[in-house]
Amino acid sequence: MEDMIKKIIEIDHKAFEQKKATEMKIKENDNKLKKVYSNLEKEIIQKAKEEAEEKYKKEIDNFNKVVNEIKEQGDHEIKRLEEQFNVIHEELSQSLFKEIFELS
Repeated sequence: MEDMIKKIIEIDHKAFEQKKATEMKIKENDNKLKKVYSNLEKEIIQKAKEEAEEKYKKEIDNFNKVVNEIKEQGDHEIKRLEEQFNVIHEELSQSLFKEIFELS
């Protein structure tokens, strides 16, 4: 009978140790999963930042191209208007000069 009690105690002790070891493994695995999750999260965030920065640079480049095109169009329009003004100014100057001499 005493042997039976010892065996039961031994089995109970082994079960307790097994439970403790299993809980320890679960805790270790949980910590590993948290670490993997954290690393994946950091990688995803870093990749998203890089992609966002790349898109931002592309948008800025496109914006600068549009701004330069608008500026060039404005420069061409200014040049055309200046040329037109100079022609009109020259014609008016000649006309006024002619009228002044005709009146004299």
